[in-house]
Amino acid sequence: MSTMPTSPIADEHYSNFLWAILVITSPLIFCQWNKLQSPQSRWDDTSNHARPSHCAQQAPWTFHIDINIASAIDFELLENIGPALATRIIETRTSLPDQRFNTLNELLQVNGIGDKTLDKLRPYLICN
Repeated sequence: MSTMPTSPIADEHYSNFLWAILVITSPLIFCQWNKLQSPQSRWDDTSNHARPSHCAQQAPWTFHIDINIASAIDFELLENIGPALATRIIETRTSLPDQRFNTLNELLQVNGIGDKTLDKLRPYLICN
């Protein structure tokens, strides 16, 4: 089986292509890594800790979002929150006197969040 001869120009284009991919993807990976390490959204590994019996059905990883500093994208990570509802949460937060929620129950002011929705979201939210 013979290999096809390549030209130096083709090799240079291939090399430039690989560098372009590296230059484009590296910042994206870095930015996403920093978001996962930020205080507004963090993963807590609870799998190695003893859990009370009422938490036995809980998944081993829990996700917490601080409702006072989270972005719309952070809210969209939660089940049942789409772009429109995430935007309404941010708009409600910025319309408050201190531009922050004092309790999780204040999310009930957001059009589209009722008692049932808040109860589903409560395990994943914090209010600092």
